[in-house]
Amino acid sequence: MAAYTAKEGAVQMYGWGLSLRPGKEDKPSKWVINFDSGRLNSHDELKVSAIQASAIREIGWNKFPIHLGFGMNILKANQYSFLGNDYPGKTEIQTNFINFGTAVSLSGLEVIPQIWLGSEYAMVSVNIVGKF
Repeated sequence: MAAYTAKEGAVQMYGWGLSLRPGKEDKPSKWVINFDSGRLNSHDELKVSAIQASAIREIGWNKFPIHLGFGMNILKANQYSFLGNDYPGKTEIQTNFINFGTAVSLSGLEVIPQIWLGSEYAMVSVNIVGKF
């Protein structure tokens, strides 16, 4: 969750996710199924909601973990502000992607760099995960 304020109003963001690793406790699967959802609201300007589902498999290469996967994003946006007399209205975008990454342990944290490739975009992300 996050919130930002300015003279024009407030921006609020929140999201949640769920991760499923099938298999048994003593022998977990190499596959991970992820589902994430998020929302961004800007004061009478913009409202965006997003859903992402992905399946990722871990493959070991010389004791180095490689993550390969695929997934789908669905983004819905509604722009409330008017640009001249044109109102863009609601927009819905669906994109599919493939994912390539790894995981490295560093000072008790897990650093997960990834490359996401879609038909109309490429993205690099780095997640830092701590286990409790």
